[in-house]
Amino acid sequence: MLADYFSLEFEMIGDCLHLTGLPLLLDDFCPWFGGLPVYIVRLATEVDWDNERLCFDTFAKETAAFYSVKEKKGAQPRFDTGQHGGDMVDWKYTIEHVVYPAVKKTLVPPSACLTDRTLLQVASLPDLYKVFERC
Repeated sequence: MLADYFSLEFEMIGDCLHLTGLPLLLDDFCPWFGGLPVYIVRLATEVDWDNERLCFDTFAKETAAFYSVKEKKGAQPRFDTGQHGGDMVDWKYTIEHVVYPAVKKTLVPPSACLTDRTLLQVASLPDLYKVFERC
């Protein structure tokens, strides 16, 4: 079930259980693996494995927390963009060049988001062109 629904894979090597696969949320974005032990512990303790609906909900919350960029007081957020290569990149660069393009490409909000003001249009590119044409 873990591999089919969540892409979380474990494999028995000898008599030890090894983690062999993690969910891939975004191409070119790999979370900081220093948080992996906490993620595994929280999956074991915080996910409700008995109720299917709560299982999906709590698993998604824990995975989101693992993948999120966390800023600790006095330290920069850490994550690995080199797919385990240890390349450290500024989090602002990653948000601008990885997260925003992915959101722009894949986000399809329901139409109710426009009527209940969840999403608000700030500017329209054609209207901006009209303003600058007058100058």
